[in-house]
Amino acid sequence: MVDIKLEFMGNKPIISKRGIYFQPSKEDKYIYLQTAMHIVTALMKIDENDEKYVASIDGSKKFSNGEIISTVQNLRPNFEDFFSKHIDTYREKIELEEERVESLGNISEDDKMILEENYHIMHDYRIQRAKNKLVYEELINGAVELIRKFQIHTINLEFSREVYHIMQSLKTTIEWNKIANRTTISFLDNGLKLELNVGWI
Repeated sequence: MVDIKLEFMGNKPIISKRGIYFQPSKEDKYIYLQTAMHIVTALMKIDENDEKYVASIDGSKKFSNGEIISTVQNLRPNFEDFFSKHIDTYREKIELEEERVESLGNISEDDKMILEENYHIMHDYRIQRAKNKLVYEELINGAVELIRKFQIHTINLEFSREVYHIMQSLKTTIEWNKIANRTTISFLDNGLKLELNVGWI
């Protein structure tokens, strides 16, 4: 069983014989987990008879890593097996990349040694980023399932970089799964608020 833990790492590493470069546009999903949890928590409080919208989240609470993992486990009952399978597959993928360095015919032995060492340095880093991403994606999937279950039509929240990123993830996941007729994101109040609208008719 793969250890389910969360820890901030950083941006996606680009590994080469020249060194390790961190891609600015590929952030660690860990930075979005708190806001994703606030949105999921708000959705979980909606009753089938309540209004079908979310107009605020309590951003003051700081969720522990244990609370985040527990929430994901509740959203997906078989999460431990799902998590282990995906992380084992990813681990095999990056270890195969590391093993293939020796068979590269277009670089010198010294460059191979440097590349192997760079892969080795980033091995655990890459696996932890994959763990963070998987937990984030399951929070998004869980939120979308709650949106579908309660037929939520609007999520209207104060703008932040994290809220915008998560609303984009929600929109993409809803559209990918084809569970609604339309999904839009709008800026309101001169950009101070973001609104996700889901059309069910």
